[in-house]
Amino acid sequence: MSALRAERPVGPRFDLRAQRGEARLHARGPTPLALGSLRALELVAGDIGSTLDLRHGAVALRNRRTHAVSVLVSLDVVAVEHALRALGVAADLHCGPGAGAFGLTLSTGSGPVDCEVRARVIDDALVLRLTRFASLLPRADLAEVVREALRPVEAATWSSVRPLRVTRVSEGRALRVTSPHIVEALLTASFATGGWRLPRTGGLSGHVAWSSAGHGHGAVLTLAATLDPDGFDDREPVEPEAERPHDAARVALGQLLAGAPYDALDADRAAAQLETYLAAEPSPVMRADAVVTLAELLRSSELTGPVSRAEQDALVRGLGVRALALAGRSPDIARRVLALAEQSASPSDESLLAAVLAAPLPAAQQAALVLTAVPQLARTAPARARAWLERVRPFAPDLSVLRAAEAALLATERPASERPESLARSHERAAEALAGEGHAARAAEAFAGAARAYQQARDAQAAARCWVACVSSVPGHTLALEWVAPGAAALQLAGRTQDAIALLATLLVRDVDADDRDALGAALDAAQRFHQGLPATLAAPELFAARRREL
Repeated sequence: MSALRAERPVGPRFDLRAQRGEARLHARGPTPLALGSLRALELVAGDIGSTLDLRHGAVALRNRRTHAVSVLVSLDVVAVEHALRALGVAADLHCGPGAGAFGLTLSTGSGPVDCEVRARVIDDALVLRLTRFASLLPRADLAEVVREALRPVEAATWSSVRPLRVTRVSEGRALRVTSPHIVEALLTASFATGGWRLPRTGGLSGHVAWSSAGHGHGAVLTLAATLDPDGFDDREPVEPEAERPHDAARVALGQLLAGAPYDALDADRAAAQLETYLAAEPSPVMRADAVVTLAELLRSSELTGPVSRAEQDALVRGLGVRALALAGRSPDIARRVLALAEQSASPSDESLLAAVLAAPLPAAQQAALVLTAVPQLARTAPARARAWLERVRPFAPDLSVLRAAEAALLATERPASERPESLARSHERAAEALAGEGHAARAAEAFAGAARAYQQARDAQAAARCWVACVSSVPGHTLALEWVAPGAAALQLAGRTQDAIALLATLLVRDVDADDRDALGAALDAAQRFHQGLPATLAAPELFAARRREL
């Protein structure tokens, strides 16, 4: 308890000074903030009345409304990254071409995209200008890719008093990210904890600079703003973008890899070009992406020169370990590396699993990644697979993944005289275990996976049984759209036609976003066909046709 109390942030402490007939408060020493620390703060408290008791110093003014004159805040880069990840944005910050700019690498569904960021504070609003979007392999409209990657933050803040907005500027070649009341947001928790009235922060303007050597905590972003900055210009910067060494190296490597896997790949030339790029690229995630991309292409491409499969596996494995060492806190890179391990001719090699545990990832993410590799390892080394499973079991965040790994391992540990359990049955047993433990949503997902596995094995009866269990596990309006139609069909086969109709009716009031519109359309088409086969007293296909036209 004492340790927790010691870590609790304390409120600010001030020295009281009189200047030009006004009371001014100056922060005394650094004050912990949620994302860093308050290094300096000056507040104007106005004239001091003759009846104000100042024997206790600045504390006597804690309930007075003040105005911030200047502020200096150090934001811990790792804390900022964690805050963005909590909002659904996988972002990594790194140094830029100078103190006035820094780099931002965003993980997207088709690989990371890097950009350069210049940050300013204008009237207590944080204004970020994102430019120079780059990826290793050519991709269309990277600015829009970055904008889509930032949408979770917009969605999470749209109803708050500090909504974040992302707009395209400079004919679409740049993005402007605006977050109002940034200084107020940074100070709120600390002032509330100390019982101080929050100061006015309107009019504060300044800059945000990158510093690689923080106050004992690594890289920091330093926000410095004043109420009346001399010569501060709030116009968009128009200075020309200087050439950066890693730009040319990245383009050269990307052009070399762009033709693979359709063209033969010169492994030696690619490796040499990779080293040139890695020596110049400041972003750890971009470096790791280049290494794992080359490993993926070496796995899938025809290589020039006599290269045996064993040599190819060793080369890919070495690149995978190197990518994990470079990737830092990126679980996406780790997933891609373990996907390469599943394609290896020697799946029992455990160097990549060991590298995952050596990477600075949260224990839950490490456990989830290792568990996905256990079934593959179990085929050749059940004892080692069991050891890995037991090693990460305490940190497993998802019981469905743990149950699936255990089921696959049990199937390989059975004596040869016993008939091994099918993958579909393993999924079904895992779903039953989840349902018995009260994890309804995970059980529904596991039953759906078992149903698909039974369908692939052409066991229609077992598939129908699992679909019924899937749609019976959770309310119909929470089911994945692709489960509704097969679930309704299975309910009808089980003699529960009214339940099937009720399940399909949830599609008529389902709200979806743009990404799920196609899935909802397909489900509505299937529901319309289902109703067309019902008796006239029950059928209502026109309702689903009308809802389909509304999409």
